[in-house]
Amino acid sequence: MPGRIHKQGNVGVVSRSGTLTYEAVYQLTQLGIGQSTCIGIGGDPIIGTTFLDAIKMFNADPDTHAIVLIGEIGGNAERARFRVD
Repeated sequence: MPGRIHKQGNVGVVSRSGTLTYEAVYQLTQLGIGQSTCIGIGGDPIIGTTFLDAIKMFNADPDTHAIVLIGEIGGNAERARFRVD
């Protein structure tokens, strides 16, 4: 992510969408709200870091006071998890 759009602060950002991550970080920075850490977990079919992993890391970080979660519905994992019958 381009460093110029970030601002040091206390909001953790975790996202499955690179573009939405940039947008959230940019908007937070424009509002004067800085970020502690930004994590892009992607939407790849091979699972790596999960939202739960990221939340646990942010929870353990004394410099993170809030968390922004950004999902990206569309992969097989989301379809199975959020399917309504």
